Amino acid sequence: MSLPDALAERLLASIIDGSCPPGSALPAEAELAERFAVSRLTVREAVTALRVQGVVRIERGRGTYVNPPDRWTALDPMIRAATAARPSGIVSESLIDARRLLETGAAELAAAHRTEHHLRRLRESLRRMREADAAADVAAFVAADIDFHGTIMLATGNAFIPLMFEPFERLLVDGRRETSAVPEIRAHALAEHGKVLRALEDADPGAARSAMHDHLDQTATDLRTHVLGVRGATPEAPMPHGPMPLEELMAGLPPVRETAPAAIAEQLAGGPRLVLLDDDPTGTQAVSGIPVLTSWAAEDLRWALRQPGGAFFVLTNTRSLSAADAVARNRDVVDALAAAAAAEDVDFVLASRSDSTLRGHYPAETDGLAAALAEHGRPVDAAVIVPAFPDAGRVTLGSVHWARTAAGMLPAGRTEFAADASFGYRSSDLRAWVEEKTGGRIAAADVRSIDVHDLRTGGPERVAEVLRGSRDQQPVVVDAACDDDLRVLALGALAAESAGTRLLYRCGPGFVRARTGQAPSAPLDAATLARYPAGHGLIAVGSHVGLTTRQLDELRAAHHPAEFELDVPTLLDPAAGAEHLSDVAARAAAALADSDVVLRTSRTLVTGADADDSLAIARTVSAALVRAVGEAVRARRPAFVVAKGGITSSDIATGGLDVRRAIARGTLLPGMVSLWEPVAGEFAGVPYVVFPGNVGDERALADVVTALHR
Repeated sequence: MSLPDALAERLLASIIDGSCPPGSALPAEAELAERFAVSRLTVREAVTALRVQGVVRIERGRGTYVNPPDRWTALDPMIRAATAARPSGIVSESLIDARRLLETGAAELAAAHRTEHHLRRLRESLRRMREADAAADVAAFVAADIDFHGTIMLATGNAFIPLMFEPFERLLVDGRRETSAVPEIRAHALAEHGKVLRALEDADPGAARSAMHDHLDQTATDLRTHVLGVRGATPEAPMPHGPMPLEELMAGLPPVRETAPAAIAEQLAGGPRLVLLDDDPTGTQAVSGIPVLTSWAAEDLRWALRQPGGAFFVLTNTRSLSAADAVARNRDVVDALAAAAAAEDVDFVLASRSDSTLRGHYPAETDGLAAALAEHGRPVDAAVIVPAFPDAGRVTLGSVHWARTAAGMLPAGRTEFAADASFGYRSSDLRAWVEEKTGGRIAAADVRSIDVHDLRTGGPERVAEVLRGSRDQQPVVVDAACDDDLRVLALGALAAESAGTRLLYRCGPGFVRARTGQAPSAPLDAATLARYPAGHGLIAVGSHVGLTTRQLDELRAAHHPAEFELDVPTLLDPAAGAEHLSDVAARAAAALADSDVVLRTSRTLVTGADADDSLAIARTVSAALVRAVGEAVRARRPAFVVAKGGITSSDIATGGLDVRRAIARGTLLPGMVSLWEPVAGEFAGVPYVVFPGNVGDERALADVVTALHR
C-alpha cells in the first residue's frame, strides 16, 4: 500500500471512530503532515482519495469537511462505517442481500453465455476448494471460492458485471475467512457450488438463478447459525438453546412486506376450491364463516363445494389413527372428492392441515395424498410445508421452527410437544425434520426452502419462482413470522398454481387464514354469543399436555365447575370400564342442572410399548370420553360444549354429537379456539368449541368459559 493510501486509511478510521464526525472539518494540511510525519503532498493525495469516494468535500476558502455516510460513493468505506454503527452480522446479512440481487442475475446470464473455458475454470476452482477443505486451509479455500464467483461474473459476457462485483470481491475476503473457518460451512459451500456448476453446465438459466439464490440463502443461514449464534440453523448444526425473547429472534429481519388479504381474495374468485383435510378439528381456529364436514359422503361434499367462500374443511381426524389407516382414509376422501368435484364441474386444491407443533402423520399423509391425486391425473410438483402459526407463538425463521413458552421462544424440538409419545421428533430445522421423519429417504440437502428474505425482499414473484422450479413432490419448507409473510406465500403459491404448478400443502392454521384471503378477526363479541341459549355447559378434557393441566387449575379457580373423572386404568379394564363410564356420565348430566361440568380423563398419561400401542390406548380412552359425553348431553342438553384436545374435539363432534355439517363462526380468543355451529342434526344450534390442547396461556380455558356466559 502506498504512503498516500495508508494515510487515507488512517484518516478514514478517525472519521469512522468519531474522532472526526460528519460535518466537522479535517485539521489543516500542515497539521496533518506534522501529526503523521508525512509530506504535505502525501496529505493532499490522501485527502483527494477520500474526496473521490465522497467521504469528504473541499469548500474553497474554508477547508475540508466530512460528509455524512449517506453521501459516500464507495462501497468499502460505507461498509466499514455501517459495521462500526451496527452489529457486524446485520451488515453481513445486508451484504448477502446485495449479493443476491447481483449474483442471481449474473448466474442466469452466465448460463446462456458461458464457454467451455469458463466451465474449466469453475471446475478447477471447485477442485481447489475441495482440496483446501480437506487440508483445513481456510485462506486457500476462500481464494478458490472467490475465484469461482469471479469466473461466473466473467462468464456473463458483459464487461460491466465483473466491475460491479469487484467491490464485493474485496469485502468478501475477511467475511469468508471468518465463516470458512467452520467445517460445516465449508461442506455446505461445496455442495451449493456444485449445484450452481451443474446448472451452468446444463446451460439452464432458470436453474442457475435458482441454484445461486439457494446458495446465498444457505450462506445467510450459516452466518446466523455458526457466526452470530441466533435464529437460523442448518440441518447438521447444533440449535440455539433458547429460550430467547421474540424480539431478539426477530432482530435484523428485513422489513415486513405488507400484503392485504383482499389481494388474495380477489384471486380466489371463481378459482379452484381449497379443500382442507383436517387431521383434527383445530384447523378452523384462525378463520370464520367456513363450512366444516365430518363426513365425505357425496351429498356432503357436493353441498360444501357449492358454498360461498372458496374453501371448506373435511375433518378426517387422522391424527387419532395409525399411519396406514390415515393413508387409507385420505385416499377415500380424495376418491370421493374427485367424483364430487367432477359432478359440480369445479376444480380443487388440497391442503393437509396439521399441527403447528409438527405432530402428525408426516410424511405418510402427504405421500398418500400425492399418490391418490396422481391416480386422478393430478401429479404433485411440490409439497409445501408451512407450520407457522404466529397467533399462537409458532414462527419459522431460517427454516427453524420455534414455539412460544412461558420462558420465551424455544426451538420446537426442545418443547414438550416434541416428546409426544406418538409423534415425537428431535429436529427443529424443518429440513432436518423432513429427513428425520422420512427416515433419510429425503435428505435435508434436497429440501428446498423459502426463507424470510425471499418473502420480504423477493416477494410473491420469488415464491412463485421457487415453487415453479420444484418437481416430483419435492418438499419446500417456508419461513413465516407474521400474517403478512403467510399472505406473500399465498400470493406466490396462487401465481404458481395459475401457471400450472400442482401444489399440495402441509400447513398449520395460520396459512389457512392467509390462503383463504381472510383478515384476522376479533373474537366473537357478547352480542353474537347472546344469540345462543343461556345455561350451563359441558367442558370435556382429553388433552394430556402440561398446558392443559395448568389451564384446568385456572378454570377451577375462576368458575368452580363440578368435576368428574374417567379413570384411564379403569377404562382399560374390560371388567370394570363400561360400568365406570356410565356412572360418571349420569352424575355429570345431573350436575349440569346447577353448574358447568368438567368431564375429563385422569391426568396420569398412560402410554404403550411403542407409538402404535400408544395410539391404540389413546383411541380407547378417547372413545370412552366420547361415549360419556354423548350419554351426558342426551340426558340433559347443555348450553354449550367445549372440547379440550385435538383428537378429543374431533371424536366428540362426530361420535358424541353426531355433527355432519357445521359452520366455523369465529374464535373466542384472538386467533384461536374456534366456535362451530352445527347446522343440522340433534344438536343444531348448540355452540361447539374446539379448543386444542397446545394453545393459549394458562388463563385461556377460564376466559373461554367466561365468554360463553356473557
